[in-house]
Amino acid sequence: ELIAYLGVVGAVTLAALAIWSYIAVDNANRVHHSLRSGWFAALGWLSETRTLLDGFDPARLGDDTVRELALCFLVEAVDAVGGHPRAVQLYDLLLAGSGLSVFFGHGLLSSGPVDRHLGLVAAAMGRPGEAEQYFAAALHLARRMPAPLYIAQTLHDWGRWLSRWGRLADAAPLLAEARQLADRYQLGGLQQRLGETTRDR
Repeated sequence: ELIAYLGVVGAVTLAALAIWSYIAVDNANRVHHSLRSGWFAALGWLSETRTLLDGFDPARLGDDTVRELALCFLVEAVDAVGGHPRAVQLYDLLLAGSGLSVFFGHGLLSSGPVDRHLGLVAAAMGRPGEAEQYFAAALHLARRMPAPLYIAQTLHDWGRWLSRWGRLADAAPLLAEARQLADRYQLGGLQQRLGETTRDR
């Protein structure tokens, strides 16, 4: 009987491990999907980025430590394609993180202040006043850290959207400071985006 009991316990344990592994792998795949959309957006593969956004529901992400990081990557993707119906959902999912900065792996990976991403989705949803409040909060947090990359990113994003709204005079000092930081710290990707923003003005 003891042997039979141990056999049952072993079978249940193995089944539980199998289920846990499935859940872990499934959630990892969901997170990978989110990160891939951000990478595609950064590479300029906008058609592929839209396809990934169309086929993935952010609500399916689990509650583990990479959830907010994955959501931020999805926001970058939405911003890159010029807006997407997912923006409203992403806004709602990220709202609880306002005022915080996202870090993963003891600081090895970070997407910076959540408010910058809330600003991006608010802008994509046509809420300029709300977007500016988030950009201002993100910039304040980035300066307090201090984190030159996140300062420069926020300045660029804020200035870029101000330019789109026709407020070129307000955008100019933000973009100028972003350019100074990008050049000083050799932020190649941001230097390229600043060049694109300048050409589009």
